[in-house]
Amino acid sequence: RFKKAEVNQELFDSVFGKDAVKSEEEFKQKIAEGLKTQLEVNSDYKFLQDVRAHMEKKVGKLEWPEALLKKIMLNNNKDKGEDFVEKNYEGSVKELGWHLIKEQLVKASDIKIDDKDVLETAKGAVRAQFAQYGMTNIPEDILENYSKQMLEKKENIDGLVDRCVDVKLTAALKKVVKLNEKSITLEEFNKLMA
Repeated sequence: RFKKAEVNQELFDSVFGKDAVKSEEEFKQKIAEGLKTQLEVNSDYKFLQDVRAHMEKKVGKLEWPEALLKKIMLNNNKDKGEDFVEKNYEGSVKELGWHLIKEQLVKASDIKIDDKDVLETAKGAVRAQFAQYGMTNIPEDILENYSKQMLEKKENIDGLVDRCVDVKLTAALKKVVKLNEKSITLEEFNKLMA
């Protein structure tokens, strides 16, 4: 059975670490900072989705060597068969188109990713995983160890590199586009994300 915790030093210490927060006001401020960070990540994601939609519209429909691409897809998914290729072809070429557009944006923005960037992105992913379970005060050495374990798997590296590129691309694009910033409620933002 769950019951509300008393708002006291024991709660502050359990959430943010020993003596990191000393009052209810500081506690609320730390929570607000955490929410702000999370909402900024969501806002950046929405921004990149809007950039994608704009660029795809601007580029227009791309022509692809359909037979060749379907043959490659089939070869890469031998265990799934032709039905899989037919069902997923349109989505795959849409992603391929965005990949090519994004590559051009990355090149034009002179974005470079190194091992340190990928490790920091991995730490952010590990931090977010722990935060889902209410653990926000993870020591740096534990973050480092989990991150290095994550980087031992190739399938994780590709996703982390892609995430790292997205973060740097978002920051670069925000410097060169005219942003129309406005404050909205969380409910309004969630409707935009739907």
